[in-house]
Amino acid sequence: MIPQDMTILHKPEEGKLGDCFRACLASLFHLETTEVPHFVELPTGEWWDATVAWVQERGWIPVYIEASDWIPPGWSIRCGHSPRGFTHSVICLDGQMQHDPHPSQNGLVDTTGWMLFCPTATTFITAITQGHAAGSG
Repeated sequence: MIPQDMTILHKPEEGKLGDCFRACLASLFHLETTEVPHFVELPTGEWWDATVAWVQERGWIPVYIEASDWIPPGWSIRCGHSPRGFTHSVICLDGQMQHDPHPSQNGLVDTTGWMLFCPTATTFITAITQGHAAGSG
């Protein structure tokens, strides 16, 4: 992971959607923030499919898991709300925040879900439904 920061702060009153998610993807894929599409600018329902296609082109499959007591192993994007009251994303390793792409570095006040990146979706889903991490028994 190479930390990248947001290039667009969230200012809905000015019609600007912050690019924290894009900065998180850039960090995990060792790119500059501006090298990653700003997926959340796409219409509702289209941004996820575009994200999946982009990540798959890089040899990974993104999997979104709703928040629960489970903490994902390895690198992930944690989604939730910032102290500023907006939806926000940060980078975590084994559930612990490693980088907040917002200049404040204040992280999240809650967790709504996790985005994980797996070499295959089948292996990951099997591990989750059996209640243990892949390869641990």
